[in-house]
Amino acid sequence: MFNPQFIFSLLWLSQIVLNIIFNTAFTPFEVSTWFAIAICIIAFNMGSLCLIGSGRKKGYAEFDNKLIPLNIFKFLNLFFVIYFFAALFSCIAIYRALMILSPGGLTPPIVRQLVVQDFTTVRDLYALFEVFNIGVGFSIFFISFSRFLTKKQLYLILAIGLISAIATTGRLYILLFFCATSILLHRNKIISLRTVFVGALIFILLFFLIAIVLVKGDDSGSIADRVLWNSQVYFMSSVACFNDFVATGAQRIDGGALLPNPLREVLSSIGVLIPPKPTLNPFAEVPVPCNTYTILFPLFHDASFLGVFIGSFLIGVLHKNLYLKFLSSNNSILWYLYAISVYPLVMSIFEDAYFSSPGFWLLLWIPPITYGIFSRVYWRNKEISSLKT
Repeated sequence: MFNPQFIFSLLWLSQIVLNIIFNTAFTPFEVSTWFAIAICIIAFNMGSLCLIGSGRKKGYAEFDNKLIPLNIFKFLNLFFVIYFFAALFSCIAIYRALMILSPGGLTPPIVRQLVVQDFTTVRDLYALFEVFNIGVGFSIFFISFSRFLTKKQLYLILAIGLISAIATTGRLYILLFFCATSILLHRNKIISLRTVFVGALIFILLFFLIAIVLVKGDDSGSIADRVLWNSQVYFMSSVACFNDFVATGAQRIDGGALLPNPLREVLSSIGVLIPPKPTLNPFAEVPVPCNTYTILFPLFHDASFLGVFIGSFLIGVLHKNLYLKFLSSNNSILWYLYAISVYPLVMSIFEDAYFSSPGFWLLLWIPPITYGIFSRVYWRNKEISSLKT
């Protein structure tokens, strides 16, 4: 079920079926759009099949619960203390800043509007919200060790992760948390596949609940209208947005869509001036407003069909390699890496989560890096203590 070929193919084939069934909901697709989608699916599977003969292919490698990494408990306790004070400070600072920006009072839609406005302009609140983003990453990381944790520790980590994901005010971190948590809890033999499906249902309900609370869509319509609007926009319109780019080319980005802003800044410092990429992609009317263009957009934007083929092929190789290690290894860190890699895989039908968000991935590398540093210090101190005794 967690095979990347299955996930990727199912998601993209469902897009094809849905857009054929509801073909009047969006602007008719160009032939080139269908061709790019076909190339994407084929190339991804070709990349995955390159590694089909390596590693363990069936079932999970058995793990030994007796080999408990004792340092994980001390690292977990340290995280609890630091994150409690960091999250408390961020909550107070964010609340004070929002009250200044909206002295008339705060409601969920107003909070979300102010956060988005800050993200696209001055980013005064951005660093404060990063605390919650990091909290999600650490929660997922600790869940990869869940077979070693007590029930109380696991429940506390799950609560911290979910609350942190909701506190980001965005649903993407909730998607990341649910995807990674489901995979890791199943890999640790904490939950069954049935529970995974129940978790997916809970996520969908939570997704629409947040949309209703934040008044996403036409606020003059009924709840059913908002649910329908969100279903169209979030589940189907991204491919239609990509089709709009194929048909019109209106969303051109100077310097290419694959070149991230940090690299543009480095190039600018040595005299190569390239305008920064926009924080958000421009909206297209397809006819519903949408500004997400699937993983196909940067690949097709920069290198047409060849870019789609090469990019999809390499992504397939990457995911299959991580998946084989996920199956055959008892290393919780490798499990963590595969679990978070499923997020951009799922997001591929919505937007590019591989190349456009280097900061996002840097945040998710913080947990294993800090754990590695902590482990070295921990075992070095243990060795020094044993020598003294």
